[in-house]
Amino acid sequence: MIFKSKYPDIDIPDVGVYQFGTRNPNEIPDDKVILIDEATDKNITFGELKSNSKKLAAGLQTIGFKRGDVLMICSHNQVDYYTVIYGAIAAGGIVFPSNPLYKDELEIQLIDSKTSIIFAHPNYLSTVVKAAEKANISKSKIFLFGEREIDGFQPYCSLISDHEIEPVSYTPEEARTIVAFICYSSGTVGNPKGVEITHTNIVANVAQIARVEDTGKDDEHISLLH
Repeated sequence: MIFKSKYPDIDIPDVGVYQFGTRNPNEIPDDKVILIDEATDKNITFGELKSNSKKLAAGLQTIGFKRGDVLMICSHNQVDYYTVIYGAIAAGGIVFPSNPLYKDELEIQLIDSKTSIIFAHPNYLSTVVKAAEKANISKSKIFLFGEREIDGFQPYCSLISDHEIEPVSYTPEEARTIVAFICYSSGTVGNPKGVEITHTNIVANVAQIARVEDTGKDDEHISLLH
């Protein structure tokens, strides 16, 4: 017996995550606020996300981050997370979103993922530094969320360049095969396993959610993940 979804088929664009996220079919103006941090009231507009992520990508390239390199994020859910994701993707990199509560696994995951640069929230700095030392990642490749230097570690905004780069784009075949994210499993049996998620995987998932939720340009969503 063949089971078929009650939802109609959808078209999955053969593009990269950055291009899909910024293509703007609903003509959202650049000055529209799209991200709000409840804890700090900081907000980011659509235009700021696009511009700052491309400027961050330029800064990442100046410190040797290149296509296929891995950037690990160790942070709870907060508004600047998205600029870093888009910045790494725009530079052609791979994003490894780590769970800051899994302290014991972090060293193994840094080595396994071949992480080259780390962005960490100050709350988790000591955990990240210990794991990075064991994984032979230089302290100079660790940057902090926020705007303050702490113990010699620079804030990530120090990498934001004064110019934007043209984000890396992909052919349809590349979008289907090139990894955009590495997410680690729970490790119920043995160590957590790194799951490679392609650009098309992400694009398809977002397109599916948008169809099911019937999401429009004026809808607002609460992000509950910590």
